[in-house]
Amino acid sequence: MKKIIIAFICLVIVVGGVGFVLSSRKVEIAEVIVKQVEAKKLANEEIIWNLLEARGLTLLEKIDVMMVLRCESKFSQWAIGVNSNGSIDTGIVQWNSQAHPEVSRECSFNVECAINKMVDLYKKDGNLNQWVCSKVLK
Repeated sequence: MKKIIIAFICLVIVVGGVGFVLSSRKVEIAEVIVKQVEAKKLANEEIIWNLLEARGLTLLEKIDVMMVLRCESKFSQWAIGVNSNGSIDTGIVQWNSQAHPEVSRECSFNVECAINKMVDLYKKDGNLNQWVCSKVLK
């Protein structure tokens, strides 16, 4: 858990000196996540971070995924959303039943399975545009 906190703190402090710029919104969200981790309120977030790290995502990619997940489900693996077109979004990743019928309900409610499928799609597409909340990255 200390690695997560240190990574976010370093990112917030050194943001301009490493060749990339984060929006003030990204920095603000990173600070909120750091505070929550410090308060030990984030069991799913720690699991997700470790999964993302194991999959080889860069620090910025991990932050982007965490921001999308926070927006989509507030890190709740039991989140369910019903859309106006009748489709249903399920789980921590909010897998849409029409857009992603290949993701079973069982997988969507399983943090490890859902995150691994998300990372597979992220690596294939090179972006997180499949999720409405990817707008927080802009």
